[in-house]
Amino acid sequence: MTGRLSVAETLPYHLRFPVILPRKHALTRLIIRKYHTDGNHVQGNNYILSFRSVTSTGLYMVVKRSGSAKLIVTICKLRSVKGGEQVMAPLPKRRATVTLRAFSKVAVEYAGSFLTIQGRDRVRTKRYLCLFTCLSTRAVPLEIAYGLDTDTFLNAFYRFVSRRGEPEEVFSDNGTNFVSASRS
Repeated sequence: MTGRLSVAETLPYHLRFPVILPRKHALTRLIIRKYHTDGNHVQGNNYILSFRSVTSTGLYMVVKRSGSAKLIVTICKLRSVKGGEQVMAPLPKRRATVTLRAFSKVAVEYAGSFLTIQGRDRVRTKRYLCLFTCLSTRAVPLEIAYGLDTDTFLNAFYRFVSRRGEPEEVFSDNGTNFVSASRS
């Protein structure tokens, strides 16, 4: 059999006349599996068949080679290993205790800033959302805060308390407005 490279006398013999292997032959599967395991089971089909593949060595030529590498990679045990399962942390005791009233334990956080339009003059002003989250029912009432200072937070908190009742515990991050509000 004469190929296109058979007349290139500068190439070695094994490159000019490679061994032609059928796609579903046992020897073909063994050779592809060898290159797959040499690559630590991480190469895909295209990598095996291009850079380090059977055909780039010049020793072998696989007919319709894409299907043969795909078969080896898909049946590889290391590629089909399941990932680890996610383990959730236990809830803190404050969240696990049952309360008879909603919003008895509350977490508070700010969101924003949002540009709002007021009146017909369409004046744009910055406003913030003060989110209160009930730790037992996960209900989230929203209050508008007109700034990030302590007095504005206390106004939003007083509006929340007048609608929902005074909470037993309030949790927040260490924002300066929250810390100074807890002191007053």
